[in-house]
Amino acid sequence: MTSVERTAYRVFPRLMMTRELYLFFSPSQEESAWAREKTDTDEHLLALTLALKCFQRLGRFAKAREVPPVVVEHVRRCLELKEGIAPAYASPRTAESHRVLVLVRRREGVAYAPGKARKIAVKAMTRAAWVKNHPPDLINVALERLAQARLELPAFSTLDSMESTIRGQEAMVFASLAEELRTGDIAVDGAAEYGDWSSHLLTFDECRPLLAAYCAEAGLPASAAEFVAELKESHRQAAEHLDAGYADNEDLSFAKDGTPTLKRLAGLGTTATATKLGAEIKARMPERTLIEITSRTAYWLGWHRHFGPASGHDPKLKKPQDRYVLTTFACGSNMGPAEAARHIEGITAHEISLARNRHITLAKLNKAITDVVNAFAQLDVVKAWGDGSSVGTDGTQVDTYIDNLLAETSIRYGGFGGIPYHYVSDNYIALFSRFVPCGAWEAIYIIDGLLANASEVQPKTVHADTQGQSFPVFTLAHLFGFDLMPRIRNWKDLTFFQHTDQVAYHHIDALFRGEGGTRNVIDWELVEKMWPDLMRVAISIREGRLNSVTLLRRLGSHSRKNEIYKAFREVGRSVRTVALLRFLADPALRRRITAVTNKVEGFNGFSGWLRFGNDGVIADNDPAEQEKMIKFNSLLANCVIFHTALDMMEVMRQLLAEGWEISAEDVAQLSPYLTAHISRFSLYATDVLRLRPDDFDPDLPEIDFSALAEAA
Repeated sequence: MTSVERTAYRVFPRLMMTRELYLFFSPSQEESAWAREKTDTDEHLLALTLALKCFQRLGRFAKAREVPPVVVEHVRRCLELKEGIAPAYASPRTAESHRVLVLVRRREGVAYAPGKARKIAVKAMTRAAWVKNHPPDLINVALERLAQARLELPAFSTLDSMESTIRGQEAMVFASLAEELRTGDIAVDGAAEYGDWSSHLLTFDECRPLLAAYCAEAGLPASAAEFVAELKESHRQAAEHLDAGYADNEDLSFAKDGTPTLKRLAGLGTTATATKLGAEIKARMPERTLIEITSRTAYWLGWHRHFGPASGHDPKLKKPQDRYVLTTFACGSNMGPAEAARHIEGITAHEISLARNRHITLAKLNKAITDVVNAFAQLDVVKAWGDGSSVGTDGTQVDTYIDNLLAETSIRYGGFGGIPYHYVSDNYIALFSRFVPCGAWEAIYIIDGLLANASEVQPKTVHADTQGQSFPVFTLAHLFGFDLMPRIRNWKDLTFFQHTDQVAYHHIDALFRGEGGTRNVIDWELVEKMWPDLMRVAISIREGRLNSVTLLRRLGSHSRKNEIYKAFREVGRSVRTVALLRFLADPALRRRITAVTNKVEGFNGFSGWLRFGNDGVIADNDPAEQEKMIKFNSLLANCVIFHTALDMMEVMRQLLAEGWEISAEDVAQLSPYLTAHISRFSLYATDVLRLRPDDFDPDLPEIDFSALAEAA
């Protein structure tokens, strides 16, 4: 049976937090008035209101024994009913109970049609089974379609039974296919790695029904002419803005030969009050162990619920939460199963290896990381560090053993191994991570990670270094609505393109003049002609027909005869030039780019500090397992960042109670990458696994963070 906790099918949590009670189970005045009008006794009033609030949260009617007493008591208090009042007609067979169901369905606009719901669910699961193979994913697709159809959800066991039936049919199909392939009756055309990637693209006719919605989502015009016109206008405005503001631009200047120079911005430093606050917080931070932090965050956030056997069934493990916590610590710290088992009492290397290899996949780790990211974003203190609208991407080299498929010598970083490539939000948390070869141009992975980020933190501005840009990358970022603003080291050596050759600028014209005074102009006719193909590529990637890494790897500088590459090159020339012009014109933008890229570099150092096992060398030779170790490390790092932020908030509450004045501006200069209070090396006691932590408080109303949000 599929584990319900790994699906979107809502059930009551085992620990009902006060915030959830007030957010989901507090009836509004209008709802209370409606319920009072429909009932004639306090018992009936409580029953109807309870049924309404539970239905709104679950999408179905909960059985009486399923509703936690704390929910019943909360609703009773909201209705100001006397103690001892219990909901009436608990039996589903009574006429009064049937009346409650009808009233709630009518109010919520939901129909009870089990036959229709079953057909919709089966159809949705059957179609999804072609691209998804995880049971919870199939059930989630069915839940989404049922919600869109405004139908009451069936019992979870019903959905689980449907999924099992469909998977059984799928297994028969694949068994038949395997036999056909074995006998040679079926062949796979272009299955080699270097097959024709364009054959995976949707046709433009297939894209037409999706075009308007896609363009609206990405913020793009929905026609070729408008697309070109918008790029031209953006190009023109950026150039004119830099030229008009040149007299007031104290940082940009030109030599007699036209060579541009941009002064380095002086650091703002840390204020005295922020320094004092940071020192006091560090001094008061409670000492923590990594196992304690991992265990407490797992209990609060339940990120471990995504782990389990491939069947989707409940894990046949004794104390699975403890096992997953210790596995995350062992792998995230790079100790590995054997070394961790030597230092942790009560667990063996085999038990850790089994959990890592059979219960935890890359996809499950991504979901666990997403849970921590979403919870972190809800903390008040995070508002001081960033709003999540921008992200920094960067890699750092880690050592591996020589005899594996992914390891290479890194010319950029030095050493031998691979590159953990991180996407770190402007609020310090890692949104996504992956492991790439040292010899790869890091830019080809940027878009793939942004699209894979499933958290509620969805940045639109992307900052990287020189390795994070190329013409095709700028184009693809633009097509997906991302504003790519990298920190380019050799910007003055790049070619600045013009939107037209009919314009000369008073101050900055030297930027656009090439050898012999020639001007480089964008080929707008080519862009307009190839616009349908640009849309085909973008929509095909969005629909899962093509991977952005595959595309960007092929659209290299050697793609001279590929018309799609030429179109990507022209759009990229315009978008990159606009980015460079904005970079030169706006010192505040340059500071933001530096701040965000410094944060991702800080995360590289912080996650490396946590990856202390085996001297930081990744011992596994399997590329998939190497990437898994990097994601374990990111999950561990995010748990520590989340917990550190909570501890910092608690210290701030103590200081405020003692009369300290703490401003949001001072908090903004602090970082959750603190390490002094964390004990990495110890006997690794596991008694903390049995301790139930108090609920955490995400709110810090004593500090006004709104001014920072308005300034941003």
